[in-house]
Amino acid sequence: MNLTLDNMAGSYQITACEADHYQIQGQLYPPSLLILPDQLITDWSVATIQDLSSEDLAPIVTYQPDLVLLGTGNTQQFPDLAVLQPLLDAQIGFQVMHNRAACQTYNIVLAEGRQVVLMLLGE
Repeated sequence: MNLTLDNMAGSYQITACEADHYQIQGQLYPPSLLILPDQLITDWSVATIQDLSSEDLAPIVTYQPDLVLLGTGNTQQFPDLAVLQPLLDAQIGFQVMHNRAACQTYNIVLAEGRQVVLMLLGE
């Protein structure tokens, strides 16, 4: 699925979202990755929703983003509420959705100039 290209210098805009990869700034990346406001982490150890733990969210909380988007693969899957507790405690909004919706929403929130974190998981 191709997404609309917009030139937002210094940001990690997603230009394509496929089941086995993403395209960001002209480069292909693996299905599981983490995009923070200032860095792209491609060797993220969280591959599936079952791998996600509350400890994985601790570094995200330090950024105090406006929104955290969790893409859970080709289908929407919700983690245990205990996993999301660090976000709840820090009063950081989050949304859980399938990866394509997460990529589209990420680009929209990014274009609005808001701080957003994107977590994409494989199936």
